[in-house]
Amino acid sequence: MSNIVNVLQLAAMDNQDTTAIDADPELSFSRLWSLTDRFAGGLRAHEIGKGDSVGICLTDPATLLVAIYGTLRNGSVPVVFSPDLFDSEVADGLDEVGSTALVVDDRSPVSLISLSSSMQFIITVDIDSYFGMSYEEFLDNSGINPSGARTGRNLIERAEDDDAVLTYGPTDGDGAPRTYTHGDLQEAASEAEPSRQKPIVALGPVYEEIQPDSASLSPNPC
Repeated sequence: MSNIVNVLQLAAMDNQDTTAIDADPELSFSRLWSLTDRFAGGLRAHEIGKGDSVGICLTDPATLLVAIYGTLRNGSVPVVFSPDLFDSEVADGLDEVGSTALVVDDRSPVSLISLSSSMQFIITVDIDSYFGMSYEEFLDNSGINPSGARTGRNLIERAEDDDAVLTYGPTDGDGAPRTYTHGDLQEAASEAEPSRQKPIVALGPVYEEIQPDSASLSPNPC
């Protein structure tokens, strides 16, 4: 079994106080690991489990990192949309893969709710949560392990050839997402040195696919 989240876990253990990526406020590896646990816990609280897809359309790189790895940690499949896509294109993608959840930070949830037939709830980051659940409320849980449980479970394992991330880039007019397996992300991570850069570099192809004309998701060089 394999899971790209193992790469993040090792980096977090060895570099707890090190900044994972440049963000405001700073996001340390320790904080990143904790937030992914809460994100996974939020998904489990909404009965989203292993193999289920989760829509993600975010402009903030730190929140994007948490959402992708939190979804992966739950054994689920992040479906990452370019922020340049129209609401109708995002909704069509959600319906194509059967995503019941979507997290957004820079668009109104109203039209997305009306356009998508598969989406059952929406998580809003720094925008009006009247038509959805706020990011802070979503993260308010005991993590991937149920409250009081002592399983010691840190993540849900997946096979190397299992789908890890699906992407809808700004030029994917045919409606077909690009698929990255856990093995693909592991291969991308293997090219990075030092080890603390591996979990960020692993998502480099994903970020370039959804935002090819903007600055790439870059690890902290220090």
